[in-house]
Amino acid sequence: MECLIEKKGLGELQRFGVIAQSDGTDMQDLYVKQIAMAAKAYRITTYALFPESTQRSKIEDLQAYGVIVELSKDNGRSNKDLLARTAAHLEAYRFPSRDEADVIQGHGTVALELEDDVESILETDGTIPDRGAGKLDIVIAIMGNGSALCGICMAFQQTGTRVFGAEMISENGGNVRRDLAYSDKEEGGRYNNRSAFNAPMGALPWSVFTSPSMLSGVLYVDKKAAELARGKLLEQLRVKVGPHDAAPLALGVYSEEFRRLLEKDTAKDRVWNVGVIVQSEISMLENERPEALSESPEDDLKHYMSDLWL
Repeated sequence: MECLIEKKGLGELQRFGVIAQSDGTDMQDLYVKQIAMAAKAYRITTYALFPESTQRSKIEDLQAYGVIVELSKDNGRSNKDLLARTAAHLEAYRFPSRDEADVIQGHGTVALELEDDVESILETDGTIPDRGAGKLDIVIAIMGNGSALCGICMAFQQTGTRVFGAEMISENGGNVRRDLAYSDKEEGGRYNNRSAFNAPMGALPWSVFTSPSMLSGVLYVDKKAAELARGKLLEQLRVKVGPHDAAPLALGVYSEEFRRLLEKDTAKDRVWNVGVIVQSEISMLENERPEALSESPEDDLKHYMSDLWL
């Protein structure tokens, strides 16, 4: 939002508003909701273009955030031409889509926040190895629709920190790892329309994910491991998320494939500094602390991480 304000001017945006588009999926609905929340802080009107087939409850939910919903007969994937025509008709400014550079760079700020947190931890906990410039050896984040992970990969570029995408095994048989492996056979955006990703993506995230120097790999966890990790977040930190959202934590805690990968790449008994980023549409803090909660919940999570650090 700040990038758009800088380019167009706050007065202009307050006068005409901004417009974004969703194909009706939960992830894109969340994106529109985030735009609306940011726009509201600057007293900017938010328009949203949705397919006519969108559930009424979703539309009402967005309207509660002050979003003015415009319906389209095109019930397919996001169409930038349609968005541009609607924006011109409403005289509103088009908000960048989630696979454009400004938005991706905004997502990358979570990586900078993580680095700041690690810096603070290293200053107070002498038991954690200080890696120097690259404070973290590895960062794990959800693959999702690719936008946030792309920003994280770009933020950690040339720092020595390896980034892994985590996913829960899909019931429909989708396989992100397979799609990336065959990326040279078709252009990313077109191929990705029928891939395992949650949504098609543009050239920038596709180029990042197919570069081994940017994304070290995509690893999978099963639903049982994701549920266990979700339970730990609720029990230990009072944070409630969905099983899919807990996949990064499940990967770091329970994945034998991930442990074998580390053992292959390092000497025995080395301690790895691992950062886990959990992002969720439904995350919330529980008001009541479970009776079983220990006084130092992070110690229990460290125990589950074994030779890794969370």
